[in-house]
Amino acid sequence: METSALTVEVAACIVRDALVLIEAVDFVAGRPDQGSLKVKTDVGEFTVAVAVDGAEVGPPLSEQHSGVWGQHPDYAVSDWQYEVSNCDTRLGYWDWVAGQISLAG
Repeated sequence: METSALTVEVAACIVRDALVLIEAVDFVAGRPDQGSLKVKTDVGEFTVAVAVDGAEVGPPLSEQHSGVWGQHPDYAVSDWQYEVSNCDTRLGYWDWVAGQISLAG
């Protein structure tokens, strides 16, 4: 299946045209230029990538905390491992951390 990025402007046009309901743009922690958009239609739900042109981009989350083998001070690797072992997530550690940050809002 081929995927393509959807800009916020295009998403706004889709909503304006009443083709879908958008729940929220979930931006990747530490990456204000990237996110995902949950979309509901009459035939199901899907998620599309959102790219925001011109947003200021900082270093990746992992680089802010000692690199790939580092650990976020608020989200222990052991907590992520627990979720993986219980089949509660299939995300890698840093993607899981980004999701936790996003949920904490």
